[in-house]
Amino acid sequence: MLIHNNDASLALFKLTQTDETRKRFYYASQEPRVIIRCDGFVLSEIRDGEYLDASVGWDEGEHTAYVLPGNENKRHTKITFHKRLGLKPSFAIDDKLQPLSAIIATAPRNAARFDADKIAQDVVAALRSHIYQLGCRLDAAVINPSADGSGFCPVREEIKDLCRIANGEVDRKTASGEFVADTTQLIQDIAELVAGWWSAEYDVPRAWRDTELGRAWDAVRYWLLSDDMISLSDAARMLYGSADAAELNKVDRAIKRGDLVEYTDPNEPNSQRARRVLKSQVKKIMRKRGT
Repeated sequence: MLIHNNDASLALFKLTQTDETRKRFYYASQEPRVIIRCDGFVLSEIRDGEYLDASVGWDEGEHTAYVLPGNENKRHTKITFHKRLGLKPSFAIDDKLQPLSAIIATAPRNAARFDADKIAQDVVAALRSHIYQLGCRLDAAVINPSADGSGFCPVREEIKDLCRIANGEVDRKTASGEFVADTTQLIQDIAELVAGWWSAEYDVPRAWRDTELGRAWDAVRYWLLSDDMISLSDAARMLYGSADAAELNKVDRAIKRGDLVEYTDPNEPNSQRARRVLKSQVKKIMRKRGT
């Protein structure tokens, strides 16, 4: 297996054992629970962006001298670095490559990353509030609906206001700042109320994705696609044979054109290194170019 070191918080690891005879060095982290064995070199020698020949497995922590206090007899992810391969590999990047951050992120933890009870409580409270707000918007129609559906309904009046503006009945140049602000909120409210009925492409609001539930949702979505994710540097190497600034700019332009869709790795603490694209999309571009 090949591993790409993308600065995955190696500072978390502490030296636990040294085998001078076989030149093996053992390290462990407290949270998540990971053991790293380096064959012939120490962890601090590994450079950011370096590729390594490695194997990944499990260790039950029964050899307590190799783990940190409090993690005795608990399952750990074990990563063995067999050989350092340098910053610019002479081999083709294939499906055997994994980012080190992704392996560490899925290691056993003492505490769950997402508190289901707390998130559920927050979601239930938010839904109750949302239903109450919807009730206020529809209250008159629900309590006293008319036979022809023409009874007073706040949403109906909002749609009328929206159409007045869309039909050019309001002069933008003379509209007050308050009216513009109200209209901005109006179009957001209406989109959130009804967009899901007719458009599967409706974007999930960024503010919602920044909530605890939204981050968990993003993590699951990324998990579903993670086997096909690669860094922008790896995409540049596949497309152009190098990951220099000029090639990375070409990848950026491909993203802006819509040829590549950008994702964010929720397990990568460094936002500059968290950008990902789908390898399948990169290969599609390569096929079109005949490479």
